Amino acid sequence: MRDLLEGPQRVVTLWGPAGIGKTRLAMALARERALSCFVALPDCRTGDDIAVEVAGALGVPAGPDPSRSVGARLAALEAPCLVLDNGEQVVEPLAALVSEWLAQAPALRVLVTSRERLRLAQECCHELAPLALPSGSEQTAAVALLVARVRDTWDDFEPQGRDAALVAELVRKLDGLPLAIELVAPQVDLLGLEGVLARLAQSTSLLDHGRRGASERQATLRGSLDWSWALLDPGLQQALAACGIFRGTFDLAAARAVLHGNARRTLMALRERSLVRRVAPGVFRLYEPIAAYALERLEGSDASVEVRRRHRAHYLAWGEARQAEIDAGADARVLAPARGNLLVAFEGSVTGQEGATALRLAVVLAPLLLRTGPVSLLIRLLEGGLALQGGEDEVRARGLQALGLALQRSGALDRAREALEQALAHAPPSGRRGRILKDLGVFHHQQRRLDEARDCYERALPLLEQAGDAAGVGVARGNVGALLHDQGAYEAAAMRYREALTVFRRLGDARVEGIFQGNLGVLLHEQGDLDGARHALEAAQALLADAGDRRFQAITSGNLGAVAQDQGRLDQAVDHHRVCLAHLEAVEDAHTRALGLARLGATLAELGRVDEAQEQLRQAERCVPQHDAAAGAVVSLAWAFVDHALGRDDDLTRCLDQARSARVGDRALLEVSDEARLALRRLDRLRAAQLSGSALLIAPGGSGFKAPGGSWRDVSRNRMLPRLLEALVTAHAQGLSLDLDALFQAGWPGERAVPAAAANRVYVALSKLRSQGLEGLLLRDEEGWRLDPERPVVRSDPPTTGA
Repeated sequence: MRDLLEGPQRVVTLWGPAGIGKTRLAMALARERALSCFVALPDCRTGDDIAVEVAGALGVPAGPDPSRSVGARLAALEAPCLVLDNGEQVVEPLAALVSEWLAQAPALRVLVTSRERLRLAQECCHELAPLALPSGSEQTAAVALLVARVRDTWDDFEPQGRDAALVAELVRKLDGLPLAIELVAPQVDLLGLEGVLARLAQSTSLLDHGRRGASERQATLRGSLDWSWALLDPGLQQALAACGIFRGTFDLAAARAVLHGNARRTLMALRERSLVRRVAPGVFRLYEPIAAYALERLEGSDASVEVRRRHRAHYLAWGEARQAEIDAGADARVLAPARGNLLVAFEGSVTGQEGATALRLAVVLAPLLLRTGPVSLLIRLLEGGLALQGGEDEVRARGLQALGLALQRSGALDRAREALEQALAHAPPSGRRGRILKDLGVFHHQQRRLDEARDCYERALPLLEQAGDAAGVGVARGNVGALLHDQGAYEAAAMRYREALTVFRRLGDARVEGIFQGNLGVLLHEQGDLDGARHALEAAQALLADAGDRRFQAITSGNLGAVAQDQGRLDQAVDHHRVCLAHLEAVEDAHTRALGLARLGATLAELGRVDEAQEQLRQAERCVPQHDAAAGAVVSLAWAFVDHALGRDDDLTRCLDQARSARVGDRALLEVSDEARLALRRLDRLRAAQLSGSALLIAPGGSGFKAPGGSWRDVSRNRMLPRLLEALVTAHAQGLSLDLDALFQAGWPGERAVPAAAANRVYVALSKLRSQGLEGLLLRDEEGWRLDPERPVVRSDPPTTGA
């Protein structure tokens, strides 16, 4: 900044809105230059007024021609620097005088502060930016100023945790304007951070408190804004008030729709007066305090109703055009720049009881809010729009579909299903009906009703194909792959996933490509390819981060944590699970949050941090949505990690047995939940390591075993031996023996044989198991055959080849 006064331009204008800190900066620069003269111009209205003020500051008689007297004095000084503060109300005469004095005094440099530029040929304009704002709760210049000013009345104010986040929210609300921060800070001691934010949400009255020793127009932000307002002609006053309807950024097209007259020229005039900011080419916004002031002016005017109507009509048309692009495969984030304005339009339509418009606007916002959250806001918007009974069947179908997805995320599963089924009833026989069926299939799939899910996908596919919806077809086929995955048909599932990846790479849809890339990573994890799983999940994470989908970023981070846990990188696993939960704060997905907390609790237990683990698992239990049996069962299984850490072997065994026998609907938990399968495998490995000297270790599916003191035996080549072994292991867990009939049915399912032949087959198979290493462990009693009840039996993966 100091270099500006040393550059080739002899006039430097510090330019910016009220409260940005122009005067303070100018005074600091003036103090640094020995021959500078600081002159405040707030009471000047003419050129003569300016010349008289400057003459007095220079200590020369004004005389009959004060301007000439000033010029002569400046010419006599060796290196004069004139600092002229607050010149916006006399821009034209000030520009003329400065030009005259520059000609008379070749060594003169002039520093001007103004809300409007002088537009001189020799002028260098420096637009002051607000203080740096935090993206999270980190320390920035705006945060530092607020904390320092609060400490003027609250000595030990030291914001941490939630208070640090509230400080960050407050300075963002004030847009980093120094004057606004300084005016609000003293109220924190009285009202608290939450109280201040609540008051600011209702009105700008907190910005009316003044600073002692300042002029009326500088003591309060309202005084400064009143000063700026008074300098505008009636047309610009009306335009600034109309701009108050915008929330966040707006473009020239929106300005043309909302403002009367030549919008480009009007915006230029308001920008010249530091009342409108340019944030990118063709994109504008008002500082938050200015926007609040302008909105107050609008609400008190006769034009309010018409301005709101034009604003609502523009953003509805704009939003529905973007909606068509999203339907065709565009990224939902195309809506993000207008999020605030779409919400304003929705609120206006509800206030005006415009049911059809309200629902259409809620439907427009749905893809973005499902992606970025908060889901609770989307539910409120959709329920509000639907309650007004507006909209055609197509719009109501969209609204109910989005409501079903949002309710599903929030954990209200009964209501979610009802909304999706109502959406299906309203939808015309088209691609929209196909997409609703696809979403209903995902709903059933998450609840592990696999037959219902498959039926929905199969009904959706012909509708999507008929509509030419390549993306919908790709998702439905990929989701069938997820069904195959849950049923253990890994090769077929992987093929479907790769087909879907090919489709979405071709379409350029990074988000859906990332989802199926993540599914492939989970499948590789289940198959034991941990490095392949990690690479696939990291690729998915990069795609999803680029797409901005926080929900699936969360899911992928959790899956990376599960891989890290299996690789023994427990601290990294904890980090991944915490990232998962941080993403979920925004999107409010109860099902995924419960699973994320369960994973974090399990990992903490494995690290020996049992108290922390128990707290996470208690939170997980509270998060499980009602009727979400799969999530509840996974959380229950996660408690087994605590049992293991505390050495509660009986509780651990009971928990594992319950998991193996648990059912979700008409299917076994382990058949339908990869989360449960991965947790159980991890626990089995932990038990195997703990009991490696005394336990009988059983490979997945009974494909092999390792007796205490022996080596691993592979029995997978003889199909009936793994079946018999699995039946014996299941009976062991239940404390049962198996007779000849039960063993024959297990080893040769569906076959029939005379009793003697069946018995002979069983005896031969049991003899083979004994000869392979179960001698002494496979016992016979009065009820039949069983594995030694005194010997622990633990599931474990056999060592990999070459390990």
